[in-house]
Amino acid sequence: MIKVDEQYRKVVRTIEQPRFLVSEILLNADTLTDQQRVARISQEIVNQLRNGVDFSGVARQFSVSPTAARGGQLGWVTLEQLDPALGSVLTKMEPGQISTPIAGQCRFYILLLQTAKKAAPAML
Repeated sequence: MIKVDEQYRKVVRTIEQPRFLVSEILLNADTLTDQQRVARISQEIVNQLRNGVDFSGVARQFSVSPTAARGGQLGWVTLEQLDPALGSVLTKMEPGQISTPIAGQCRFYILLLQTAKKAAPAML
């Protein structure tokens, strides 16, 4: 019964959190020189995306994430499933918005927030 209770609490915590339908582009940078170059490239990609270039096509072409084959579609995620740096950016975005490049350790992320669902009220 304890395992059922633990699972139930986990599901309730997930339901009570806001959820985000997100696509990503991930670019790797192994050296400092690469980081500077990839930072410039990622900003150029963001500029192109904001001018109407198809996100999924760019993700397929440039992203090194396993999601690249799906056009960068990460699917529905909660904040606890994400790196805190990505989560803090997502919470400030509006649906349809493309993030600025987000620097991580030896990598840069570009996010597209497709839609978001607010947290559900706590269940009794």
